[in-house]
Amino acid sequence: MFNRRDTHSSKAILASRRRNEQIETMTKRNNDIKAHQRYLDFEIKAQDIVRKTHLNRIADGLRQKEAENLDHRRKRLAELLGREEIIFQEEIDQKVESVDQRYKRMSNRAKELRNKRDSARQKKADELYYQRFRLECDELRTVDVQKHTKLIIKERDKQVTLNRALNMKKREMEDEYARMW
Repeated sequence: MFNRRDTHSSKAILASRRRNEQIETMTKRNNDIKAHQRYLDFEIKAQDIVRKTHLNRIADGLRQKEAENLDHRRKRLAELLGREEIIFQEEIDQKVESVDQRYKRMSNRAKELRNKRDSARQKKADELYYQRFRLECDELRTVDVQKHTKLIIKERDKQVTLNRALNMKKREMEDEYARMW
């Protein structure tokens, strides 16, 4: 009949097979999960590479536009600098005096100074002639003395009137103080 050992050993074999099948199934499932994970990782890396490539293209395009704009600005500034340099050179050329211009300017300045000196000399001479005339003319001196005398008398009258007014005020104040006591 049946040997117990056989049944027991066949159960153990069956159990071992089942466990092996379960392990194999789990291993297969685990391998499938790992393969799927590797696929997902690959997809993520591929998307990252595509995104980085796209961003690099955009950045390259922006750099190229910036370089073009920079070149354009440099050219425009160079043209502006060239025009300003030409204008500056023209101004310098206009400011520089030629020999004829310098001669005219110096001769005009000399004429101005000579005229100024002559007019000052003439003025001084006129003053001296007038002073001499006044000193030599007896009739004019008498008129000047009379004018001067009238001016002195007028000033003296003003001072006398002012002193009278001050003395009257002083007396009034003294009288006022005397009444107060």
